[in-house]
Amino acid sequence: MRESSGKYWGDPFRIWPEGNPWIKQRDELFKMVEVLESELELQDNFTKQIYNGWSKIFDHLKTWAPGKSLYHSSKTTVLFSQVLRDLSIMGGG
Repeated sequence: MRESSGKYWGDPFRIWPEGNPWIKQRDELFKMVEVLESELELQDNFTKQIYNGWSKIFDHLKTWAPGKSLYHSSKTTVLFSQVLRDLSIMGGG
C-alpha cells in the first residue's frame, strides 16, 4: 500500500515470474482431456451409451473452470462419480 508505482500493482510477470499456474492448469486440463478422448476412440467394448456418456464428460471438462460443477448432467453424474470414487484403484492398474 505504500508503493505508489503502478508497476507493482497487478503486474502478472512480477506476481507469477514462472507464469500464472491457473492458466497453465487450464491448458494442461484441455490437453489431458484430448488424450483421454483419443483413448476413448480406441475402445471397442463400450456400449454406445457409455461412449456417449464419456464424450459428454470430456466436452464438459474441456470448458470446466473452478467454481463450475465437475458433473455435466444427471445422466453422466453416475458414471463420473464411480470413476472419481475408484480413481485410486484404477491408478493401481
